[in-house]
Amino acid sequence: MRDVVVVGGGPAGLYSAWLLASRGFDVTVAEEHGTIGQPVHCTGVMAPEAFREFGLQQDAVLNELRTVRFFSPAGHQFHYTPPAVEAVVIDRARFDQGLYRKAKQAGVDMHMGRKITQIEINDSHVRVDCDGDAKAILGRACILSTGASYALHRKLDLDLPPLYLNSAQVEIPALRPGDVEIHFGSQIAPQGFAWVVPVNRGSQWLARLGVMCSTNTDTTFKRFLQSVSKRWELETDADVIPRKRMLPLAPISKTFGHRLLVVGDAAGLVKPTTGGGIYFSLLTAAIAGKFMAEALAADELSASRLAQYELRWRQQLESELRIQILLRLVSERLRDEDIDQLFELARTEKLNSLIRSTARFNRHRDLIRTLFRHPAVGKILFRQILSSTALFFRDSLNSD
Repeated sequence: MRDVVVVGGGPAGLYSAWLLASRGFDVTVAEEHGTIGQPVHCTGVMAPEAFREFGLQQDAVLNELRTVRFFSPAGHQFHYTPPAVEAVVIDRARFDQGLYRKAKQAGVDMHMGRKITQIEINDSHVRVDCDGDAKAILGRACILSTGASYALHRKLDLDLPPLYLNSAQVEIPALRPGDVEIHFGSQIAPQGFAWVVPVNRGSQWLARLGVMCSTNTDTTFKRFLQSVSKRWELETDADVIPRKRMLPLAPISKTFGHRLLVVGDAAGLVKPTTGGGIYFSLLTAAIAGKFMAEALAADELSASRLAQYELRWRQQLESELRIQILLRLVSERLRDEDIDQLFELARTEKLNSLIRSTARFNRHRDLIRTLFRHPAVGKILFRQILSSTALFFRDSLNSD
């Protein structure tokens, strides 16, 4: 019997497996796909400091991102160029494969191409059943790291993320790459936004472009692709098919259970403003690894003991998640004319200076509080909030 069975071989699963194996525990990872890092779902943008924070090599970095251009529904734009590089593009497959090698070197047993059909938890152990003729995997505990896939949640009495959007993305050659672009508007990406990110793969430039929205992504993506194709000189054809998925934007209500922890996207732990999940996946995996190791060492794997994991991630992330979710809910109610007004304000020197002094790639709380406290911006944002929600906002903005 293994100490821990990790279900899912993405960043959260691999990082938690590596941490536990490094502490001497017997760990198995069961991954649905046959190749680590495939298929690629995310945009693959990270802050450079994340590599230092989690002790990761930077060999997956493709290029730096220095300027972001924001486009309003009416075509207004402003740009943001921080004094230092705040974001880099990674080769997501190479990044995941680096974590895979770390895990293997630490002694993690990898089961590739194993789709998990059932997880049964009893008083003495966890049983993880695979499809086909593969034998069940037994363990003392389980870490659920299935990404934005929730087929196993209901079987484990877990709920689903209460807030989500649909997303579609593709990477295609670009003959005239530009700065990062973020586009807003009901005709672009209803209740969300669309993006283009320049990617350098040696001698070739490409563009990662995608949409996150509340509507059908097929139509939305096609329309956005057409709108930027000429400017970026994208090498497209009629067969451009984006990869689509559900994008969780808020955590599930409970991320632990008897002999069970849930991490990363599987727990809905992503940045609600953008849907970015790599940083929060690594952070929650690190927390899960710590508390699971302590619980294993004490041979105390009850839900009450493993609840310490959720208490810790809430200590570190809840205020950040809370205010990001609030901004996400408000932004989904904004009309195109409201967004255009916000863009006009963002181009003023005073607000632009405030944005530059408070914007951080992984932590948006200070920036969001600054926006709500700005008289003109706050007026636009608050008028979209129901009176019952306004108190919730005010408490969040005034909390430490």
